[in-house]
Parts: sequence; structure tokens; C-alpha cells
Amino acid sequence: MGIFHRQKKQADPQKQVQRELLNETLEKALYAEVDLFDCLPDEKAQFEGKTDEEKIAYLLEKTKDSESRIQLEAWSELRKRQIPIPEEIAKNVYGVVIEVGLFGGMDYLAAYKDHRARYYNFSGKKIVWEREEEDISAMIDNLIQASQVTTNLLGLWTEERRKGVSEDMARLTFLTPEGIYFGEGRMSDLLSDRLSQQILSSAVELMKGLMAKAEQQETKG
Repeated sequence: MGIFHRQKKQADPQKQVQRELLNETLEKALYAEVDLFDCLPDEKAQFEGKTDEEKIAYLLEKTKDSESRIQLEAWSELRKRQIPIPEEIAKNVYGVVIEVGLFGGMDYLAAYKDHRARYYNFSGKKIVWEREEEDISAMIDNLIQASQVTTNLLGLWTEERRKGVSEDMARLTFLTPEGIYFGEGRMSDLLSDRLSQQILSSAVELMKGLMAKAEQQETKG
């Protein structure tokens, strides 16, 4: 059961509502849309006591954090303060999120430049990858690189992020310091396009790698 599997059983309406609420919370985390200080609660009071100039300096420092999503959250705060994003990094892909619509649920695969990754299956199973291992890191790099090629050809999305995709549809979203870029369509169309096919191929490789690691861990446990 994976990211492109079609599930054809009858959907439970109550479970569907629960999934939608869960998806909203999950997506905020995957897309680095949570408040920066939800990740850094101990620094909130100190930040609020700073001058505007000091706050900007603080946020600029957080754009160098070791975690990609914190960097993205810091850039988001800077954009709100109308601080220009350096042109040389504005369109750099720090993360990619892939949503796949299935009958009765959604699959999510997310990977970040810092080699963290997440896989959430529509069934509720999940894999949270937080460690550095050469093979998985190489798979993440391949996905980020393929995503960068496509992002370079896209225009910045300036409206509210779209939420959810229907069955047999997929959305590929690329997270950068200046905002999001994305492409979406029927799975068959995406798989026939050279650029999106490369992204999806890299995504499937990563998903399988994460699942294999999870199985190894379960076996050891």
C-alpha cells in the first residue's frame, strides 16, 4: 500500500471528517506554515521584547538554522515584514511536498533539504525520518534536484495554498524562501510529462526506501 495505490473500499463519512481535520494540521506542519515559535517556544518571550530591527536580525539568523522548515518559517516571517529575499536563493527548493488523492483519503510524501522526510499513508500509518543515512539522503537529494529543475520553469504562486486533491489527482509543491511553486493534475498526465515523471520517480524511490527502513526497524524491535 503506497503513494500511488488505489484503494477501492467504501469510505466511512465520519472517518472522512476526522481525516480532513487531521490533514489540515498535518499540512501546516509539512508546508512549514506553523508559527515559528510553535517550534521554538522557549525563544518567544525573548523575541517579543526585541526592537523591530532586532527582530529582523533574529529572523535572518534563523534562516541559517540546521532545520529546513525553520528556515522556511523564518523566511515567511521576513516576507510578512516586506524584507526582500536575496535573488540568489529566492527560488531555491528547501522542501517538496507531494499529495496524492485516493478513494477515502490522501497520501503525503515530504522531503527537505536537511535530509528530513515524512510519509503519511491514507490509512493513518506514518514514517517520520529524522536521521542521516547515506542512501536515504541521496534519495532526498535526487528528489530535491528534480524539483529544482521544474521550479526554475514555474511562476511563483501568490494566492492562498490550495488544499486537497481528488481521487487520481496529485499535487507537487516546492517550498522556497520566496514562497511556493506547484504543479498538479491527473496522475496519468503527470506520469507522461518528462519533468513531473522524474519527480514522481524520485518520490517513489524515496517512499520505498523509507518503508524498507521502517520494516527493518520493526524487525529489530
